[in-house]
Amino acid sequence: MKLTVSRSKNAASLYVTKSMYVNGTRTSKIVEKLGTEAELRKKLNGADPYEWAKKYIEELNRKEKEENQEVMVKYSPSKLIPKDKQHSFNGGYLFLQQLYHGLGLHKIKCAIPAVAITPMPPALATAEASPLFEIPTAIPP
Repeated sequence: MKLTVSRSKNAASLYVTKSMYVNGTRTSKIVEKLGTEAELRKKLNGADPYEWAKKYIEELNRKEKEENQEVMVKYSPSKLIPKDKQHSFNGGYLFLQQLYHGLGLHKIKCAIPAVAITPMPPALATAEASPLFEIPTAIPP
């Protein structure tokens, strides 16, 4: 991030900008507007707004570096993995579980009475019994 000063005939505005690549082209994005030079002088009790802004941006850069540190995990191919220890976990169902309980679907299942399933009558269970409809074997002329 860097300090960008936009000057007009009336005032100079101070911005915190960040350079980035979007679709292969370099562009800058305004992260924060610090204010005009006159506003910052009042706010800082007469201190130099440019020096304050540079220190502020250094602090923002330091915080951003701390957040974006790379983590290296080392694995040894010669080290044996314990047989009954789980190393991977499937958490994809947690979203659906929260939705299931949030909508109260677990209560609906208990509220619906169990319907006794009656077996199919023997006359319908066999194929030789009178079928519900006939399938023609030949197309009529």
